[in-house]
Amino acid sequence: MKKRLLVLGLLCVVGLIFPMAPALAQNLDDGWADEEVAPPPPGYPPPAPPPAPTPQTAWGGRWPWTSERMIRPGELMPLSLWDLELMRNEIYARHGWIFNRSDLRNYFESQPWYRPRGDLSNREQTNRRVEAELSPIERRNVQIIVSRENILRR
Repeated sequence: MKKRLLVLGLLCVVGLIFPMAPALAQNLDDGWADEEVAPPPPGYPPPAPPPAPTPQTAWGGRWPWTSERMIRPGELMPLSLWDLELMRNEIYARHGWIFNRSDLRNYFESQPWYRPRGDLSNREQTNRRVEAELSPIERRNVQIIVSRENILRR
């Protein structure tokens, strides 16, 4: 009977100590010392880098999805040559392309979402940057639209 009580007592003690074992081990490891944590240095965490320019899809356009997904077969079939030209240039306009042609410039400047990145005096430099930041989807969609435009021009 005494053995049973002794085993039962040991099991109770082990049952109390076992759940606290990780905390006890940590305290033994650091010598039961309470450490004070120094405040973070000024400027920590470092500021996040500014976000990369994003297409102006949030502001609209007739075909905002051309910057988000690939053109599907058949989607260009009902469009006129002028619509295709607008669709292709809308991809560039979302990035702030500066248009030299007055018809395209007038059309996009009438759109509330269009924000050119400069004016005609810095057009070439701006447009090179815009061209460089097109996404792979946008680049491929431009190619697909140009192919369809070429077919309609024949």
